[in-house]
Amino acid sequence: PKRRFYVQVLATERGHYVGHTASPTARLAEHRHGKVRSTRGANPQEAWLSDPMETREEAERFAKSLTLWRDQLSQRFLDTTGVAPEPWR
Repeated sequence: PKRRFYVQVLATERGHYVGHTASPTARLAEHRHGKVRSTRGANPQEAWLSDPMETREEAERFAKSLTLWRDQLSQRFLDTTGVAPEPWR
């Protein structure tokens, strides 16, 4: 089967973290077990997961857009994810 890529939004004690991965379950486990420096100690929980995307580049571009919308507190972030934007700090 062809590999798919996803964009995740994690709710944490420091705001919403946006990232992309080919394995959402494994990546969330890495975040929760403190293996990702940026979310270590921030109690990450999955808030939203995208539909599968065909390429890593597509997922990267979409994650960058979500990050920008989150940081701008844009309605587009809420409309896309169903999660109110909370900047990463």
